[in-house]
Amino acid sequence: MATAEITKALSEAAAAEHTKATQKARIICVIGGPAVGKGTHCTSLAQHFPPLIHLSIGALLRAEATTSSAEDAAAIQGPMTSGGLVQTERVQAVLEKHLLKHIARGKHYFLLDGFPRSLDQARAFESRGWDVEAVLHFHASEEVMRARMLKRARDEHRTDDTVETHAKRLAEFDELLPAIIDYYGKSCVYKVDCDRDFDVVYQELPDLVKKIFLPQYDPAEWFAKNRS
Repeated sequence: MATAEITKALSEAAAAEHTKATQKARIICVIGGPAVGKGTHCTSLAQHFPPLIHLSIGALLRAEATTSSAEDAAAIQGPMTSGGLVQTERVQAVLEKHLLKHIARGKHYFLLDGFPRSLDQARAFESRGWDVEAVLHFHASEEVMRARMLKRARDEHRTDDTVETHAKRLAEFDELLPAIIDYYGKSCVYKVDCDRDFDVVYQELPDLVKKIFLPQYDPAEWFAKNRS
């Protein structure tokens, strides 16, 4: 077989495997302003439902930057530090790498924390065959989010958590949000009031996730099918 034919066959096989993987994935996107509580609630949900995989896009990008070349690291860290958006293609590549890794290990249920942040990201994701079943839109007042951001900056030593960066991120989120909502459709987006205490908000979330993923929820059966 000629080299070109081998390359084509390998490419077609890889595409087929990618399609199989995307068809297995069950995905909820979690969006909201900076420090609204996405990470805290997604972590709790993943602990509540062991088959769920929580992927924080910000955390994945920060980790990617630590293992990348100086040029690639700067392309990630620069926008994140200033409150801007990392290039869509770079976000897509990092996210897809982790999705495929978990699917290969038999995991199919995902919470994508902080994704998408723009219409371009949403479209790029869908163009690769990934289907989003629902979007959780966490919202809170600017004052509440700022207070949580300052606490996070102290507790986690996040260098990208400053008042100026927070304000820029929030303004950008508010500007880009309507297009994201329109893209997925209001029937697919669940709005969650996060001005309330974390414990109060969290009381509603497990049932909401069950409603989306598992209309006929049976914990024993679900855990048996999705055990590591």
